[in-house]
Amino acid sequence: MLRAKAFLNTSFMKDNWILLLLACFFFLVYASIKLNEMFGILLEENSSEFLQEITILGVLTCSVLSQYKWFKLTSPAKYNR
Repeated sequence: MLRAKAFLNTSFMKDNWILLLLACFFFLVYASIKLNEMFGILLEENSSEFLQEITILGVLTCSVLSQYKWFKLTSPAKYNR
């Protein structure tokens, strides 16, 4: 029942894909910053630390929002307001 409910709800699927793509984007930015630290080409150290913190916050936010959407989908009707 849960599988059908999740895949029949198009807004839920769309939101999950958007959150997944955003998390992947933030991860890609984080990996690029780490690569830049190894080669020291583009960014200064101060700005790269700030960007690392922002990207980690972005990934965590996407994860929490995705978990919240799953909770709303799977919880009883009294929580789905």
